[in-house]
Amino acid sequence: MHFDPERSFALWRLPRERQIFHLAGTPTAFDSVEALLASRERRFVFAPFAITKDCPPIALVGKIETVEPKIVPADFEIEALGQNREDYFGQFAKFMQALKDGKFSKIVLSRRECFFATDSVDPLQIFQKALETYENAFVYLFHTPQTGTWLGCSPEILLSSQGAWRTVALAGTREQGGAWDLKNRREQALVADFVRERLCEAGLQICEEKTETVLAGTLEHLKTEFFLNPPSFEQAARAVKILHPTPAVAGTPRDEALKFILEHETFPRKYYAGFVGEWGADVARLFVNLRCMRLEGKTLEFYAGGGLLPDSLPEAEWRETAIKMETLGRLFRCYGPRHNL
Repeated sequence: MHFDPERSFALWRLPRERQIFHLAGTPTAFDSVEALLASRERRFVFAPFAITKDCPPIALVGKIETVEPKIVPADFEIEALGQNREDYFGQFAKFMQALKDGKFSKIVLSRRECFFATDSVDPLQIFQKALETYENAFVYLFHTPQTGTWLGCSPEILLSSQGAWRTVALAGTREQGGAWDLKNRREQALVADFVRERLCEAGLQICEEKTETVLAGTLEHLKTEFFLNPPSFEQAARAVKILHPTPAVAGTPRDEALKFILEHETFPRKYYAGFVGEWGADVARLFVNLRCMRLEGKTLEFYAGGGLLPDSLPEAEWRETAIKMETLGRLFRCYGPRHNL
């Protein structure tokens, strides 16, 4: 198996599974999430945080096969192309003012950091290293000429039929072994409230599990799992539409936070914080596109974000995004300035 930039494909592995799936096909762009999910035909879908002309929802349709790529992971060196710390703190102040003005209960501020590799990066080799490094994550590699190449190691389910139909409210972040503070518990509770309310509004019967601490890489998060009675295809599609994007990547109130982010963040999120995975009749294996990067030749873009509440502190939030980016950084041998932890 080799990487061909003219060929559209998806490779993925589900959390705690060994099978690697592959689909090669012709990409189809859609103008809405509803249109993306309208077909019952099994497919791999890739949706942005917010739909634009340059970042439409994409579906790949074709034969899904299990593969054994037998790729030797490489140890590429990368260097950060300068820090965007000043820009981040300026954005932080603007977002915090909106919180203090009472516009939001929570809002998510993200950042992008660019890296340069000493040699052209083979995405397949990085994918192989991600498989070996993050067994508990949804690991994928997706490429089309329109979207470019994306790779991610997501810990967050959007909607899954694997084992049982379920979704999660995943929020709050701490380093492994720390203590949960009130800010993180409040942040996660806001997401759980949103998920619960939206699923009930959609007429879905749910069973809510007790909130627990889960490990994702070297970070811990608070997770509330919601199990659903098996929905109809139409109900499942509606659940995705009403959940995406959740307050875990946008804020609350969700629609107002989304509008504020699109107006004030200094870069487009593109497919970061969108959703990705397999979709079809009786099949939903969709994940929020977190811990992800875009690769182009020797250039890499890492994305990460964090939820802000009125008592958030800039240094703590910067550190959280830096540690999240380390999930991707561990796939490389890095040198030069890092994230200024």
